[in-house]
Amino acid sequence: MKKLIHWKHPGWILFILLLLFSGCGPKEPTLDEKIAQAEALLDAGQLEAAIRLLNNCQEEAPERVDVLEALAFAHSAQGDPLLSAMIFAQIAELVPDRAEYRLYAAESLREAEEDDAAIEQYRMYLLTHPRDTAVWGTLANIYEDNGSLPDALECLLAAEQIQSRPDQKMRIARLYLARANLAQAQAWFSRTLDAPA
Repeated sequence: MKKLIHWKHPGWILFILLLLFSGCGPKEPTLDEKIAQAEALLDAGQLEAAIRLLNNCQEEAPERVDVLEALAFAHSAQGDPLLSAMIFAQIAELVPDRAEYRLYAAESLREAEEDDAAIEQYRMYLLTHPRDTAVWGTLANIYEDNGSLPDALECLLAAEQIQSRPDQKMRIARLYLARANLAQAQAWFSRTLDAPA
């Protein structure tokens, strides 16, 4: 004869109650739900709450690019371009085929007045996109603003090799003139005049 389970034992009752009520508690939101909630907080302008939630998401999934990207933009909106730049650079390391994150990092670094670090990010971007004349021009501007005329000249000459433009030729001529290289300055001024309008 089979032995019957003695239901009156308090341990069994607690066990059954635990099984019944364990599924009744509030469900923990998924990572994607937390990210959506953080983005809604960002849209509502609640930056600190969004950053706290995104930091929790990052602890849960440290290599999720969507979490890092939202976190970087949140820090930028909060007025912390340096931390934003660091996160964008981290993303660029995680997804090297997405070089635009180097540009985001560089722009954030410029906003933080960290020109040397910005130059490094622009240079890393140019390793994979060497024909981007706009970035060569931006680099030339930074170098010129910092008084590094040879580097500015190098950037403009690189841009000129990709796409010749009269305004570039004029800048090159002026940089040669500023460096007291009159022969090159004259040659580039002549090229500017000879260029089709």
